[in-house]
Amino acid sequence: VSEPAFTLPTPSMDGPNWALVTTHEARSFTDKGKPRARIAAGTALLVFEKKKTSLGACLRCASTSSPTLRFLVFMDDVMQFGGNPDDIPLPIQNTLVEKATVLADIKKLETDAEKAHRKNNPHYGRYQAAKADYVHYWKKVKSLQAARDAVSGNGHVGAEDELRALKGEDVRIGKAYKSEKAKFDAWVKQNPTPSVSNSPRYQLLRTRLDDVDARLAASS
Repeated sequence: VSEPAFTLPTPSMDGPNWALVTTHEARSFTDKGKPRARIAAGTALLVFEKKKTSLGACLRCASTSSPTLRFLVFMDDVMQFGGNPDDIPLPIQNTLVEKATVLADIKKLETDAEKAHRKNNPHYGRYQAAKADYVHYWKKVKSLQAARDAVSGNGHVGAEDELRALKGEDVRIGKAYKSEKAKFDAWVKQNPTPSVSNSPRYQLLRTRLDDVDARLAASS
């Protein structure tokens, strides 16, 4: 029996590890959770650690071109490997990037179908309006609180007066948002997004993915 020509290393607790982005325009964040530049599908990342954050399960990563600049990405937006990307033969690297891109295309197809279906929700417009009011209200409150704390004298008093005028609105806005969200979520639960698995586009992408996986298997 011949030895495999190459086996992709699996992620290790001790590292080093790396990953490929499998989502188009994947979100990334600073260590403090602030949004930063989005990342293209197929981008290779160096992985340093897993992190549980208020955003969700993340990986602390860096790009291969700037290994000292660390940031967070969602674990669901990448596929992980052990070792370093430079250890992977170039032809296999290219095939892995192709796989990551096809996976991103499939995700986008499913996400687009879900977004389109959500707009069919009869509560969509009222829910979006209530959500916008809720977000706007708390942004305004935080802005006024920052303004109040940053100044003294008339500026401080003015911000305090505006905050006082808003008092109680949080209850009304919060109840409206909660009510519309409950109606929206109930409809979603009763009307799941139709599967895209029978669409020609999905079938084409699955064929491409099967072809990529076959080529990866042949290289092992």
